[in-house]
Amino acid sequence: MKREFTYSLLQTLVKDRDFMPLQDADGRYRIYDQINILTKDAYGSLVIVELLDGDMFTAQDIKERLKGNQNTIQQTEVGVAQYLYEVFIFSSYPDRDKLDAIRSAQLLKPIGKKYVKCLSVNLESKSVEKHFKLPLTDMGISKTIKSTLKEGIYKETENNDIEDVIIQKKKEFQIKLEAKAPILTYLFIALNIIIFAAIKLYSIKSGEGFDILLLKFGAKENGQILAGEYWRFITPIFLHLDEMHIFLNCYSLYALSIVERLFGHVKFLAIYLIAGIAGNIASFLFSMSWGAGASGAIFGLLGSLLYLGLQRPALFRAYFGANVLITIVINLAYGFSRSGIDNFAHIGGLIGGFLATGAVSTSNIAKWYLNRFIYIAIIVVMLASSLFYGFNSTKSTLTLKINAMEELYVSQKWSEVKKVGKEIIELEKADDVSKSAAYWYLAWTEYVTGNKEEALNHSKKLTEFDPLRGRYFSAFLYYEMGQYQNSRNEVNEAKKLKNSNDAIYKAISEIDGYLKKLGY
Repeated sequence: MKREFTYSLLQTLVKDRDFMPLQDADGRYRIYDQINILTKDAYGSLVIVELLDGDMFTAQDIKERLKGNQNTIQQTEVGVAQYLYEVFIFSSYPDRDKLDAIRSAQLLKPIGKKYVKCLSVNLESKSVEKHFKLPLTDMGISKTIKSTLKEGIYKETENNDIEDVIIQKKKEFQIKLEAKAPILTYLFIALNIIIFAAIKLYSIKSGEGFDILLLKFGAKENGQILAGEYWRFITPIFLHLDEMHIFLNCYSLYALSIVERLFGHVKFLAIYLIAGIAGNIASFLFSMSWGAGASGAIFGLLGSLLYLGLQRPALFRAYFGANVLITIVINLAYGFSRSGIDNFAHIGGLIGGFLATGAVSTSNIAKWYLNRFIYIAIIVVMLASSLFYGFNSTKSTLTLKINAMEELYVSQKWSEVKKVGKEIIELEKADDVSKSAAYWYLAWTEYVTGNKEEALNHSKKLTEFDPLRGRYFSAFLYYEMGQYQNSRNEVNEAKKLKNSNDAIYKAISEIDGYLKKLGY
């Protein structure tokens, strides 16, 4: 019974926990009845499990063995964390002196992370006992032991059976690269740089603002999309806001070039573009701000590695697991902690990349959740429903009204500007950005039609939603009305605010200069 249990536990540790038995000098895996040693690399830490026939050892043997293991593990190189789990398997409850020897041999050395932890298994009572306190984790070993004990009947297992499990596990760890070189990755990096440089050069030569050119050449802008420029779901993938933005995205794309090598050129292209489009659709749904960048598509490549974790968990854990998860968490946390970062595009791209990878991968008949047609269906339903909602949502209605208000203002249809502005303000679900735009155009409309007092009322309201523009307009109006001290007060308050709008801040500086000339 003990032999069968040991072999069953060994198979489970290999199959479900990614452990591998030690190899002999000939490279063969040796399986024994009394002592079996298994190892694995867990995110840079060496984890060792020894399955020991506790009945064959005396208390003195246990002391000497554990003492020797303690010395060995402490002499290994600094910087390599080691966890040694000694699992003593007994037919029934062990002698007290054996238990005392086991309990006294725990090694806890947090500095350098050197641990020897012992567990004992009682086959008669089908129980497992931990003989250590800290750290609490045991890499799922006690859970695996309990699961094996719970099965109750341990089938007769030969060495060949275990070798088959080991061979299958080795195959799971093997990386098959579909592409020798990440050609498309390099192409996208080059394309991003060329487009950025061309727009930058054109901006310098023409004198036209870089941000204005980005909007002109295809940045995501909800109003333009609602007006029929649907290609803006794709073009933002190849546009970037500044030098740091393009550097970080190109470096991230290069760092994730393994995705193209894993899945091949065609699948990589599909994943990258679908993820980028999904990111821009998510931004269209949840963000009124305009945006650009390959970040959504790059998050999609991280999503593709998450799908790999679903498809080949052992391979993912061995080569990607912790790094991918930590990268996602850090980038999302950083994005949410700072303004101006489009996390909706990041999350949309991450989900889009995960689903796209499932859609282009070969189905696994044995696992329903790896059926590619499920992912294709989810993508179609998700994109269709998202676009339907996006084009019919309250935000889209507000965007269309704001665009209409701007066109009416340009056309000098003042009464209609006031009408649309009032509709926006009174709309129950109008957000601060929409109300800010409405008050801005209303203030200018009242000013150009000669009603400065009403324009000032609107500018005061504008300050509640957009302090910088509100302060600027109030300062401008007070200056125009000859109330220079009030204008100075507004300028001083505006200068305390963060410079988030260069054009407005420049206009405030000009008023500041005029006031100084007047002695205010």
